[in-house]
Amino acid sequence: VGLNVNETVFRSDAPNPVSLRQIVGHTVDREALLTEILQRFEHHYRALQQGGAEALHAEYMRQLFRAEGYHPYRDAEGCFMARIDDISPQGIIRLQRTDGSMSSYAFKEVAFLPEP
Repeated sequence: VGLNVNETVFRSDAPNPVSLRQIVGHTVDREALLTEILQRFEHHYRALQQGGAEALHAEYMRQLFRAEGYHPYRDAEGCFMARIDDISPQGIIRLQRTDGSMSSYAFKEVAFLPEP
């Protein structure tokens, strides 16, 4: 896992790299950020140890990009509108299409499309 913190110039073939600095509009204190990440990691890890997997999954689902509503996607068969129904512990995303049908996808089997 990598996190671009204060980068403004990127030397990679990644299609759309971004850093926290670009998002928040100012330099980020890396030590403070690391401390915050580790504290949150420990908090969530302890919750898991105490049987809080369902609550953690619910919070994860609320925080997802495009967590609410129907949005455009593309799979091997074409473009469609769908909403995120669930994501399994193995990372399989289940999408509900506007016709009510469900489709499940592994990594890179489906893509978000820009909003029209």
